[in-house]
Amino acid sequence: MENLTFSQALEACKDGKKIARAGWNGKGMFVWELPAENITEDRIEDPIVKQIAAGKGSVTFDSTLRMYTATGSIQTGWLASQADMFAKDWMIVA
Repeated sequence: MENLTFSQALEACKDGKKIARAGWNGKGMFVWELPAENITEDRIEDPIVKQIAAGKGSVTFDSTLRMYTATGSIQTGWLASQADMFAKDWMIVA
């Protein structure tokens, strides 16, 4: 699907689809949702998160958007710009 609004693309993202804008300069970039998850203390590697979870048994991570960037890295906590939110060139990518 092409020529979607940000709202339509975001709904597709919530349904597990990868989304992107046709107008992005970095080809191959896309965004997807990392769903919320409750992680047990024994699976936590980050020392600060481990400290937060200490004694609680687990910690809940809220949903976030992630982006596969033009440089091949993954950005967690991607935020749409004003231009992204008003664009009508969003699409679902395979």
